[in-house]
Amino acid sequence: MTNQYLKSTGSSSDGGFTWVTVTGTSQAISGGNIYIANNASLITFTLPTTCSVGDTFQIVGKGAGLWKIAQNAGQYIVYGDQTTTTGVGGSLDSVQDKDVVEIACIVADTEFQVLDSIGNLTVN
Repeated sequence: MTNQYLKSTGSSSDGGFTWVTVTGTSQAISGGNIYIANNASLITFTLPTTCSVGDTFQIVGKGAGLWKIAQNAGQYIVYGDQTTTTGVGGSLDSVQDKDVVEIACIVADTEFQVLDSIGNLTVN
């Protein structure tokens, strides 16, 4: 079995991803990054307000505090047959500390699609 997370190395300039360890409790998301969520408290990641079709990012859980992807006005995330509530009330949340998600923007600035995940995520 191939694992795309192992292939996502290098920098965004050579087509790979940039690895970013997040130890605080909040982080703005940028395409082309793999975020390692490493905090004993919940880390809230926020979708970018401006995002181009095809921009992709990943979140890899490491810390016990889990992670949450918050949205801006008009944004939503599609996860299989589920869709988050549109706007700031919606989110996609990890359930266990090692949950992983890869997401791409599929409609500029508004619609995001889960491409792959490990674990069970909560759609709000």
